[in-house]
Amino acid sequence: MASLPSAMGKRKDLSASEKVQVIEYKEENPSAGVQSTAEKFGCSKSQIQSIRAKKDEILEHYGANKNAHCKRARLAQLKNVDEATYEWYQKARSKNIPVTGPMLQEKAKRANEELGDATFKASNGWLDRFKKRYNITSKVISGEAGGVSEETVASWKERLPSILSGYSPENVLNMDETGQFYRALPNRSLAEVSKQCTRGKKSKERVTCAFFVNAAGGSEEPIVIGKSKSPRCFKAIKDRSQLPCSYFSQAKSWMDFNILDEVLSKLNRKLARKQRNVILFLDNAPCHPPDMKGKYDHIKIVFFPANCTSRLEPLDLGIIQAFKLKYMKLMLTHVVSKIDDCNSATEVCKSVDLLQGIRWGTPQG
Repeated sequence: MASLPSAMGKRKDLSASEKVQVIEYKEENPSAGVQSTAEKFGCSKSQIQSIRAKKDEILEHYGANKNAHCKRARLAQLKNVDEATYEWYQKARSKNIPVTGPMLQEKAKRANEELGDATFKASNGWLDRFKKRYNITSKVISGEAGGVSEETVASWKERLPSILSGYSPENVLNMDETGQFYRALPNRSLAEVSKQCTRGKKSKERVTCAFFVNAAGGSEEPIVIGKSKSPRCFKAIKDRSQLPCSYFSQAKSWMDFNILDEVLSKLNRKLARKQRNVILFLDNAPCHPPDMKGKYDHIKIVFFPANCTSRLEPLDLGIIQAFKLKYMKLMLTHVVSKIDDCNSATEVCKSVDLLQGIRWGTPQG
């Protein structure tokens, strides 16, 4: 019996990807025959015919396997991200550095980027699953509460339109102060359920920040009050006007009438040059004495009702909170970057100076 041609006598096993190539070749070359295609891929004509007949089945199976492979690779990478994040978390807690959910999310995103993937979002869902996997919960360190007279609030709101009569939104101002422990770490931390939640010595280095905002969404230059007249971190700053705020010093880092008078006198001169009159709302803090009324030609001062600022004062209704949240976010980013370099929570705190705190806490920062 005569021998069959070699092309017919040998059957080459095509891989899944090669079968897909056969299908793609036919789509790109509609006129390609079975014989020429078999010769191109080094297989028998019956194989080519079978592949063409089962085109949809082959593509579906290949896609499913490819997706499964990608999923396995993705899960492996996420496992690496989890392990890196948990290792960082253990290192932070071993140094008594408070750890929050946003800090874990920031670290996870960085770990994923180091693995070559910048698409990982470290969502709240991921955070919840991460905490369950490693038996981590949130533990509280402190808190406070207060009360307001609803009757007084309602009366004030009725009178407010007449008080504002004649003033455009740009000329309706509110000023308020808030204390800021600019080196303080969070007072909550994630911790294993079975472990005690501790941290290093709490930073007590405090400044007072005062903000001026208007009803049109604008603002004046913020005020920062510290203890030192010439902080060491200001040494390289020859001109204080380069700071993104007006800096003052006071023995206890508090606002007092002398500082406030200097601030308002400067604002009054600025308003005089622009021939502008404003109404300024203040709370009843001791550093805001009632005899301030009438002292400034271009500033009409009005005091909020006592004990109602949490319901009436714009700065106390979310603006100061937004400032503190922004500051803490920047602080947490800094902490994430310092865990490997610092041996304790105290070292992390000391790595933040007053100038850095000012830049984090002002719009220009």
